[in-house]
Amino acid sequence: MPASAAMSSRLVLANPARANAWVAYVMWSEMRGESSVIVGRRRIPAGNQRQALTIALLGIGAVAVSTFTLLALTHHSLDLVLFEAVSAFGTVGLSAGITADLPPAGVLLLVGLMFVGRVGPLTVASALATAGADPAVRTARGEDDRWLASTTNPWWCSGSAVSAAPWP
Repeated sequence: MPASAAMSSRLVLANPARANAWVAYVMWSEMRGESSVIVGRRRIPAGNQRQALTIALLGIGAVAVSTFTLLALTHHSLDLVLFEAVSAFGTVGLSAGITADLPPAGVLLLVGLMFVGRVGPLTVASALATAGADPAVRTARGEDDRWLASTTNPWWCSGSAVSAAPWP
């Protein structure tokens, strides 16, 4: 992978705002009928385009589902509920003043939306998708990790294992 592609993938994954900028470039290129997306004499790889679109669509989906759920839970109008949901997802600290009128389920929904907006939709989705998977990292001992359970004292605490402490 070229260095520019690795850097751009880190930028897209690290900052959802940059992902939205990438989506804007992708949409602009599609509207002009170009086969590839070029920003500042550099071509954006297709994988980065896919990641940016995924982040944007997950964010839009989270706001849409939360908005419709809040509409079902409350009697407030669409503009107030949509403002509340977008503000929670963006973690901007603004409110339409309806938070005090929300039922506990609505408040919890806004708290969850704030969490997803702060951490990032792709991070939350990948964490939920890999929750039951085997860990990809193994210890240096390999498959036999039972030696940790049988050791009562570390080697630097017992006088018989080492004659002197490893640090002065």
